[in-house]
Amino acid sequence: DWNWFKGPIERQVQAATGRDFHIDGDLDVKLGFFRPTVIANGIVLGNSDWAERTTMLQVEHAEIEWAIWHVWRGDVVLPRVQLDGAELWLERDGKGRANWVFNEDEPREEPLHMPRIHQLRVADSRFHLREVQRKTQLSVDVASGEPEAADGFAPLLLSGGGRYRDSDFQLQGRI
Repeated sequence: DWNWFKGPIERQVQAATGRDFHIDGDLDVKLGFFRPTVIANGIVLGNSDWAERTTMLQVEHAEIEWAIWHVWRGDVVLPRVQLDGAELWLERDGKGRANWVFNEDEPREEPLHMPRIHQLRVADSRFHLREVQRKTQLSVDVASGEPEAADGFAPLLLSGGGRYRDSDFQLQGRI
């Protein structure tokens, strides 16, 4: 039962971020030859205590394929990440504090090493940004489109709008 690992994973993420972290649904792993896929439902990452919302990230369903052999070199390589029903709220308050900066009281001596994601697939998801000083607030729907070639990557399709420097705007894009 992979759900046994939820507690240790939650504690590790909480220690690394200084935020509440929960996997409210099931946790499962599909074992593959050096490429396991971790499947989690009901992921919730808490926000900074000063932020407008209590939640920074929610994901209904996530599948993360992990290239395990890269760990020996100290790299995190994720060949495929699938997020369904994700909502991400990024915020910078009037004092310039950003909720994407974790453990602000404990400065890092080494730079943060982000994982390399080869293929990102997103469905039914939304991104929000609020910057008080810049009078900016936006919400964007995010979903993956179809790849143009059989061996190509799926583009991310964006659609939304809000206010940028106190002016209305709309956005549509393809990444």
